[in-house]
Amino acid sequence: MTNDARIALMQRLLVIAMRNASVEAICEAAALSEEAGSPELAAELRGIVVNRDDAELGLG
Repeated sequence: MTNDARIALMQRLLVIAMRNASVEAICEAAALSEEAGSPELAAELRGIVVNRDDAELGLG
């Protein structure tokens, strides 16, 4: 497994794990991801919050 494949796998696992995390924890992880140079991961993490909000409002 290449380093890029390992990184991609770890990012997917992080997103899965963060689905049950608090909004604050997700936002902190997104900010750290962006600082670390991974805006795509940050956007995916922020998407968890948006999807959760939509579900709570009955929009999704």
